[in-house]
Amino acid sequence: MNPQLPTKKYLLEMADLLWRRAVERIPAGVLMEDEEALMDALWEVRLPPQPGTAQEREIDLALTIEAMSACFDGQIALMCLPRWAQCGYPEIQLPETYAAALLATTVTEDVLAWVRPPFRTFVLEVPNALLSLDTQQGQSPVRVILVHHDPKREKWAYAAWTASTACMWRFGVTTADLLPPSLPDFDLTESSLFPMTVTEHDERVAALIGRLIVNTCLAMTDPARVRAPSAPLGKRKGAGARRGADLPRTMVFRVGKPLEKDFRPAVRDYIAGRKRNLSVQTLVAGHWRMQAHGPALSLRRLIYIEPYWRGDADAPIHVRPIRLG
Repeated sequence: MNPQLPTKKYLLEMADLLWRRAVERIPAGVLMEDEEALMDALWEVRLPPQPGTAQEREIDLALTIEAMSACFDGQIALMCLPRWAQCGYPEIQLPETYAAALLATTVTEDVLAWVRPPFRTFVLEVPNALLSLDTQQGQSPVRVILVHHDPKREKWAYAAWTASTACMWRFGVTTADLLPPSLPDFDLTESSLFPMTVTEHDERVAALIGRLIVNTCLAMTDPARVRAPSAPLGKRKGAGARRGADLPRTMVFRVGKPLEKDFRPAVRDYIAGRKRNLSVQTLVAGHWRMQAHGPALSLRRLIYIEPYWRGDADAPIHVRPIRLG
């Protein structure tokens, strides 16, 4: 995979090019639903009648598609980046201490049914090397996670890219499977095709990536926790329009606020194997709870209980209750 892929500029450029190629060949309404049609459209090379810059760009894109299709994270990118463009390039940013709190937040089985992605496809930024993968050159911080959800099959896919060529990916997994204690055996088998070893460190990071995705989706169900783009992006150009050197802009959604309590040391200890989980001894894991309310307590609403250190007086419930459905 291209080592530049973790950069936002590269993601935007590839998403823009793949989107324009896709909508030239298939209806936009089919793009999100038909994986085979999308891949067929991306593979087809349609050179301009006259040689020049446009033809060179098309050839470069065709070569890039061929290279991306040779690896699993590249295949996920090919399927997801055009859909990210179709969703308007949503990007989710989290304060570092809030992201650490979400990593220390458990999701019980009764809450899983309430997990819904804010967008079919979105990019989630991981702040300040909070998560990292093992490589032969040492640990490489995870920068961005490209997330896609298929509502028909209720399946998820993601590719988590680092500052190096190392990448953690999952494909075709349920919401519950995003939250494993470690990577399933079949993922370890597929990863063995690459000249990299999946370590215990990587297994813990994989579990935390899934937890971060799920808890971010739950956090975004409450508008009070979400700061939408501050200014309108303006009228977008039509599908297939040429932008020249201009790149599209992401729609940045900032979720949560910085917290006084800092759970980053607990996250680092868990990833390093110094703690078996994120809810032992003094740390009480955050969690989601269906709370009874209303007449005769017949109604239910989802509330978020922040992680807290056991023994703190009056541990706060930072997030206000919300009503779903």
